[in-house]
Amino acid sequence: METRTIVHARYIKNRTPKGRVTIRQLSRAVHYIGYGHKFENPKEFLRGQWHSAQGRHSHEDVVAWAEEQAQSNRYTYTLVLSVRDGMMQDEDFTRTMTSAKWQTQAETRFPTDWRLMVHRDSDHDHAHVVFFRDRTVRKAELAQWRESLQATLNSYQEQRIAEQQAQGIVRERALYGGAFLG
Repeated sequence: METRTIVHARYIKNRTPKGRVTIRQLSRAVHYIGYGHKFENPKEFLRGQWHSAQGRHSHEDVVAWAEEQAQSNRYTYTLVLSVRDGMMQDEDFTRTMTSAKWQTQAETRFPTDWRLMVHRDSDHDHAHVVFFRDRTVRKAELAQWRESLQATLNSYQEQRIAEQQAQGIVRERALYGGAFLG
């Protein structure tokens, strides 16, 4: 069975051109992950639960952690881990971050201190991950991470699809951007 996962990464600079610490973009990113756009969520209900390798976190704790990390790291990285099928659980995304084979490979230097929130407000379950680095990630290193993350996500997604099929749950393929994903 072919499954399709997407891992998208971007970074935010935590320094001004003159080298001063700035958290404006970081604060916006963390707020967006937690609450989305004001016009879509005017009462600002939290969109999910924050997770890390150590467990669950409140939004306030994640904001404080992120601001502290920005003081000592030049870059904030955000990843989006997206699956097409499979009704993934929060634990599937968390285990992807903690159990992927690259976590044990020293040469990949993937941060072990991250925060993650799962969203189910689109056709595809997805998780937003935030972590910090003091240098940018090289393209080859990012490609290595992406490949390992996708392989791990595919594995969990295939398990969930098999469980759903065994229970007689059928999930229709969604239209995405006008193209049928089926």
